[in-house]
Amino acid sequence: VSLHTLALSSAFQVTFTTLKIALVVFLSFALLGGPPSAPPAAGPWTDYAFSAPFAVSLMYTLYAYSGWNAATYITGEIDRPQRTLPGILATGTLVVLGCYLALNATFLRAAPMDALAGQLNVGAVAARPPNRPGSSTSRRSPTSSTSRRSPARWPWRRSPRGPEGPPRCARKRPPDVRTGLVGCPFNRRATGGDRVEIEIGRGKRGRRAYGLDEIAIVPSRRTRDPEDVDLSWELGPYTLEMPLLASAMDGVVSPATAIEIGRLGGLGVLNLEGIQSRYEDPDAELRKIAEYPPETATAGLQDIYRARDVDSDLMVERIKEIKASGVLTAGSLTPQRVEQFIGPALDAGLDILVIQGTVVSAEHVSSSVEPLNLKQFIADLPVPVIVGGCASYSTALHLMRTGAVGVLVGVGPGAACTTRQVIGVGVPQATAIADAAGARMQHLLETGNYVNVIADGGMAYGGDLAKAIACGADACMVGSPLAKAAEAPGHGNHWGMATFHPELPRGTRVRTQTIGTIREILLGPANENDGSLNLIGGLRNALATCGYESIQSFQKCEVMIAPALKTEGKKLQQAQSVGMG
Repeated sequence: VSLHTLALSSAFQVTFTTLKIALVVFLSFALLGGPPSAPPAAGPWTDYAFSAPFAVSLMYTLYAYSGWNAATYITGEIDRPQRTLPGILATGTLVVLGCYLALNATFLRAAPMDALAGQLNVGAVAARPPNRPGSSTSRRSPTSSTSRRSPARWPWRRSPRGPEGPPRCARKRPPDVRTGLVGCPFNRRATGGDRVEIEIGRGKRGRRAYGLDEIAIVPSRRTRDPEDVDLSWELGPYTLEMPLLASAMDGVVSPATAIEIGRLGGLGVLNLEGIQSRYEDPDAELRKIAEYPPETATAGLQDIYRARDVDSDLMVERIKEIKASGVLTAGSLTPQRVEQFIGPALDAGLDILVIQGTVVSAEHVSSSVEPLNLKQFIADLPVPVIVGGCASYSTALHLMRTGAVGVLVGVGPGAACTTRQVIGVGVPQATAIADAAGARMQHLLETGNYVNVIADGGMAYGGDLAKAIACGADACMVGSPLAKAAEAPGHGNHWGMATFHPELPRGTRVRTQTIGTIREILLGPANENDGSLNLIGGLRNALATCGYESIQSFQKCEVMIAPALKTEGKKLQQAQSVGMG
């Protein structure tokens, strides 16, 4: 039903919820209308409401029928869920609690306690007359040969373990030769719900993960005019018109490019520990980096970043330059140095802080220094904070609990990043984003606070942005597409924040081809047909083609695994190196 119109989905939910409540009320009055089938042992029948069995049933009621599950289904169908969802949860919980409280009380009044003991269908027991005509007993024994769950009546319902051993589906079976799956039919671990794990070897299993190139967005039955699509999103107290952030890379963002991106509706994040905060004339050093041959580029980068440390006065100057233009000012600091430089940055007028590293956790352990307490640090700041990166459900959930307004998702997918080869750590981006989106939902249920999932890296075309949002992202942080802009400070070169690490570089300098201005790359018009220009136009048309009107509604679209998405029928393009070739 939810795949059809929103009106139909809402009407369906309201109608059946009303019917359920009406049924509970009817049964309560019907059962309360008759005499008790057995007098209470002591006191009035209301004493049953304070009995131990009733307390146990009440705990199950609170756990299973709190209304959270139903509210989860409509989270994406209501306006501003971070504000309205707490009211929905509280109201739904109270209504359902009242209904089931009354229903359980009537069960205890309508049937004796010994008749309800050990029974699953307590409603049927309570509704059955004490002496049914034509029956020799008033209640069926749970161990009777005619019991509803008797093995004699249902021979295929065997106990989990008996003379014949465990049921067939529980016996160990060798892995499927085609898929490698173990179990019946899949090996699902209780801690992961429907997580399907593949046996890597006898001692290790793992999930199958997917990159953005391996999935496809499925069009729906509805289409929409692109002009009717709203791509705005909220980041703390701010509303941005474009769900795009420019990565805090020295070859991508300078004060000038941050200003231009901000004027177009996006957010440029300046690396506050980069070249802009180390050199009075950063362009001279950036040109040196562009001139290094490939074999000495990494060593040259290390020399340039090692020669000068971060100058807080220069940092303040760069922030004020962006601030004076009237756009939002965002800057990135590493967890190791954020306490050192946050004071001058805030004094200069920083609007949004990004605490960023290759992998950032909320539970860093160190035997040499006092680790940063992210939760306390973020709580004391007067500005919204984005933190990352991460690539798993648990890490994303812990980062969300620190109070951040956004979480960066992505470990190693960037064009200039070599983390996945250097240390072997990373998760394909589609799976990482979807896991973080699941953590966002859990955090929303726990706190009522909506935290943005920001896909960081691995996106070069408009279709990549669309697939990232379809997997659950609220916005995308990109670097290499903007490094191709004529205004980019890297002069046709692009490198990551860990490329110049003095001991273990985890990135490389890559050359890019200038294809247009920042405006053309983001908003068009495009004179290329591969999706590298007019990224936001491609995203807008993806939503329109599938009939969605907003970012959060598009997160509910259908996706499928499609390894042949970029190769099917594209042999001519590949042979001629055009289009998708």
